[in-house]
Amino acid sequence: AEAERRPPVPQTPLWTTILGTGLRWGETAALRWADYDSEGGSLSVRAATTKGKTSRVVPVPAYLKDVLEGQRNASERALGRVLWPVDPLFLTPLGKPWAETGSHYRHNLFNATLDAAGIPKADEAGRTLDVHALRRTANTRFLRFGVPIMTTATILGHADPKITAKHYTELRLADTLAAVEK
Repeated sequence: AEAERRPPVPQTPLWTTILGTGLRWGETAALRWADYDSEGGSLSVRAATTKGKTSRVVPVPAYLKDVLEGQRNASERALGRVLWPVDPLFLTPLGKPWAETGSHYRHNLFNATLDAAGIPKADEAGRTLDVHALRRTANTRFLRFGVPIMTTATILGHADPKITAKHYTELRLADTLAAVEK
């Protein structure tokens, strides 16, 4: 009964982290507080949670540090205790580890978030928006802001930047025009 009275854990930090770092869903959901270096501004992605089974350290932008500190407070309220290093960085709205839920729960929450924000699930080209699209968006944003493709590939955990360029870039005519104008 006490757990039911606790406020829901906000999910904005989860989505913001994926958009700000380009992490995969599974990598993000598996993060623990021990993986977050608040002073150094990075997340350590453990090899066991990555697609390529290689660990990497991902930088955390300054704005995301504040978001994660808010997440720490929300998680402590949800759990009713001080966090331990092994506790998940992100919890479901009900305060459970994401690892304890099925993919349907994640998809339903993502779709509900899109609906609440008034974001259509498909674009004008008919492409469907899903959680993985946030990773593609992060990559495109990195490139738009001038991050070299090699650096972007490293952040995303790609051994070959050709993968990054082929599958994770959605630059539009306005982006290429801006580059030509420079």
